[in-house]
Amino acid sequence: MKLLKRMLIALLISCSLLLVAPIVTPLFSDSYTVEAASVKINKKSLTLGVGTTYNLKISGTKKKVTWSSSKKSVAKVSSNGKVTAVKTGTATITAKVGNKKYKCTVKVTKSPKLTYKVSSAKQSGDWYIIQGKVYNKTNSDLDSVVIEFNLYDKNKKKVATAYDSVYWLDDAGTWKFYIKEYVGSKKVKSYKKSQLKGNYNTYVNNLTKFTTKITSMKAQKTYSSANLYTVKGTIKNNNNSKLSDVFATYAFYDKSGNLVGTSFSGYYKGYKKGAKFNFNESAYIESALKVKKCKVVEVHGYNL
Repeated sequence: MKLLKRMLIALLISCSLLLVAPIVTPLFSDSYTVEAASVKINKKSLTLGVGTTYNLKISGTKKKVTWSSSKKSVAKVSSNGKVTAVKTGTATITAKVGNKKYKCTVKVTKSPKLTYKVSSAKQSGDWYIIQGKVYNKTNSDLDSVVIEFNLYDKNKKKVATAYDSVYWLDDAGTWKFYIKEYVGSKKVKSYKKSQLKGNYNTYVNNLTKFTTKITSMKAQKTYSSANLYTVKGTIKNNNNSKLSDVFATYAFYDKSGNLVGTSFSGYYKGYKKGAKFNFNESAYIESALKVKKCKVVEVHGYNL
């Protein structure tokens, strides 16, 4: 009798545990759910200049990706996700992976979108110095940017115009500027931005297949407040053509990756396919802008 009671009690306990126990479901129902949750497109919105390109990418999957554009007349896309801006307007680029779609809105403009911020503006003896940053909000490399300020005295009379420019600004890059304008005995009380303008890279249709290498960079102090930077290296012509002219843009960066200066040079003589030549390029950059490295950011040639 006691044995029967023990068996009944054990049975009742087992039934009660089944009633109160939570129902546990698998965190992931199948491998597709795991993959879908991690698939991403590298950009959900872009601003491009007419004639420029950008590579969209899908990560987190090994499945086939099919690309399409809602307006090919504005922005077209290749089978591997390369977007080409055709004319001003807005288009939606869609990447289809299985039954899922991933979209990027592309805005095509004629003028780059630039913003700026002044960190310091003060008079030092006969000079007025403005420091700050320019931000490239366009997803395109720019081959020139200029910023300009009007300087005013206490009576709001313009006493000078201060400006600076560079030959290059990276896609979504930052230019750290240092403007030093001679004002003599005039006292500057205020300043106002009068121009901030950039131009898109216009060399995309030229011969651009080159291999570059920088072998050394040295800094030399000068009698002015700027340092002289000398860069040496090589450029190799990989184009299937002999070139009469080759042009190169050199960009200097600080340790934070901010652009702090540029230089542009032309080389004029016949360069056969596979030919390699040495360059020795120099640039004056304010000593307050600490240069960490230099890159050859753009090379193009002409077959005249």
